[in-house]
Amino acid sequence: MTELAQNFDEQGYVVFDGVVGKEALIELEERVAELQYALRIKDSSGKALTQAGTRNLLRKDWVRALAAYISGDLRIAQFLPQSLICLQCNYFFKTVDVNWHVALHQDLSVPVESQFASKGWGGWSLKEGELFVQPPKEIIKELVIARLHIENTCATNGALEVVPGSHKASVSSTERVLVPVEAGGVMLMRPLLMHGSRKIRSGTRNVLHFVFAPRDLNIPGQWPQGAWVKNKA
Repeated sequence: MTELAQNFDEQGYVVFDGVVGKEALIELEERVAELQYALRIKDSSGKALTQAGTRNLLRKDWVRALAAYISGDLRIAQFLPQSLICLQCNYFFKTVDVNWHVALHQDLSVPVESQFASKGWGGWSLKEGELFVQPPKEIIKELVIARLHIENTCATNGALEVVPGSHKASVSSTERVLVPVEAGGVMLMRPLLMHGSRKIRSGTRNVLHFVFAPRDLNIPGQWPQGAWVKNKA
């Protein structure tokens, strides 16, 4: 096991700079601007507001292409299973006006195609028309999250804070560590890693949050039909 792989195993996260280059970032900035516009709603007074994000981005061709690009980066690929499926892509958006505090938590739910009854699977919910369930921890442990940052993210604009090693049941520490990420960088993390973020004080934060899983992971139901499958014949 390399030092980097050991770090990921022990700490539960790792950051890679420069995964997406400057020219591609300009295009992505345009894409997320379109997403922000699509998320605009109006309050009771008619004032325009923007929702904090969306979960259904894998329906878009450019997002599926981005999932392929990120998972194909050789630095990242070593932490992903060879037989790969992307279950989900979330978009998270923060400004000083669209702002919220996220308490420390673990990501425990995954999308599936339809409901089923199986021991250890529960906490069913419907989010943006998509069905989610909480699987047993041994399933969650196999997943990897890739968070692509569109701009530099630091303490002032909502960088994640994590509790290193908290994806392992034996770790009892609650000491937080700030994880800054440069524009175009990717933070890989385990879903069971305790993480959260504070309200931003300036600027914006745009993140595309991909959830990857082994394609051959044995589950009692089916992954969503809209999932992206690597090297699908």
